[in-house]
Amino acid sequence: MLENSTVMERLLNAMFMISKRKTTEINTISIMDSLLSTLSSRYNFLKSVEVKDVRYLENENAISVMNEIDTVSPAEVGRAINEFLKSMDGALGRKAGHFFFKEISNRLGDDVTTMMRDEMGVDISLLQLEKEVSTLEKRVSEKVNFE
Repeated sequence: MLENSTVMERLLNAMFMISKRKTTEINTISIMDSLLSTLSSRYNFLKSVEVKDVRYLENENAISVMNEIDTVSPAEVGRAINEFLKSMDGALGRKAGHFFFKEISNRLGDDVTTMMRDEMGVDISLLQLEKEVSTLEKRVSEKVNFE
């Protein structure tokens, strides 16, 4: 079983890599840092996560996660991850793209997505499906209102 810190670090780094292609690197850093700061009021352990401005640093990861997060239950970490994923998608808006969650899932690999689903209660495939249904509902609603 993977440690919470490993899952969180791999997830946030995947989100960082995907998001910085959709907007600027500094905007991605700013959004992620702001979301972590906001969510840390509910999930104190998120204070163990740092987002660094890597524009001036060579060969350094933008995300670092302290091992203290490993003492938190996977279910609690999962709730924070779920909120963070949805918040990041919302913050990026249309820039996130239709398959934002699928891109994250593909970048993470089966070991992390399985751990997230089975131990943390975060199903990225379900998040993707919910996003697709929501988008479809909006389109149908717009079409009905247009007619």
